[in-house]
Amino acid sequence: MCLDMSKWQQMAGTHSHVRRKGPGRFAGKISVVTGAARGYGREVAKELYREGAYVVIADQDLDQAQFLAGILGDRAIGVSVDVTDEESVAGMVAKTVEYFGGLDLMVANSGEDLTAQDPGSEADATGGNPTDREGVLLCCRYAAMIMQAQNRTNPFAMYDIVAMASKPALEAASSRTGSRYGGIDVVERMALELSPSNIKVNAICPQEDGRADGGIPGVPMERSARADRGAECRPADMVRAVVRCLEQRYETGQAVPVAAGLTA
Repeated sequence: MCLDMSKWQQMAGTHSHVRRKGPGRFAGKISVVTGAARGYGREVAKELYREGAYVVIADQDLDQAQFLAGILGDRAIGVSVDVTDEESVAGMVAKTVEYFGGLDLMVANSGEDLTAQDPGSEADATGGNPTDREGVLLCCRYAAMIMQAQNRTNPFAMYDIVAMASKPALEAASSRTGSRYGGIDVVERMALELSPSNIKVNAICPQEDGRADGGIPGVPMERSARADRGAECRPADMVRAVVRCLEQRYETGQAVPVAAGLTA
């Protein structure tokens, strides 16, 4: 059962027409990026800010989140969040609405190091890490509640939820991949549910260890179309994938691979 967000839904609906415009492709868009204190999330947050968005940098590491917000400027704030905790996610969304007046974009990124999974860890032993599945579900759910309220008062505006998730074509044999496949399920179901409210829900699918040269467990060298070139999945590639999801007006329920040439 969802926590009561009616106060913040009403607040966001009241302000759904109020967005301060300026330069940049995403000028005035109110965005949240989870896991944004480092890695992929950090680069996505920086790009959104450069392109004129208001950015909530959400991370378990509040000091680093606030540090990055201070570097970026007055259109960014840092907040603490545990994406596996419902009250924490709801609180993050509430703070976003209170501070900026609404929510237009949610980037649900776990923020964990994809290359550092301990083979002996609980996640590896159980075949999945709950952070991805739970985090994507909770971030989608609470972002959607605010966006739907905004749609009722501003039915022509478009909203986005972008999740980090794996695609079946990327068959890397790691616990992270198994967990993110659950995330894809969430993306597809919510895309259908939220489309009438002009909310797009898409996933970007990072290659698990950043290498396409045979370094992915279970994926042979010949599966990589660019193995001989030493192709890598870089943060800049992830940023471009997020931007693509935002700029496609009608595509929803899609899984966009960022695979450095890895083929199915």
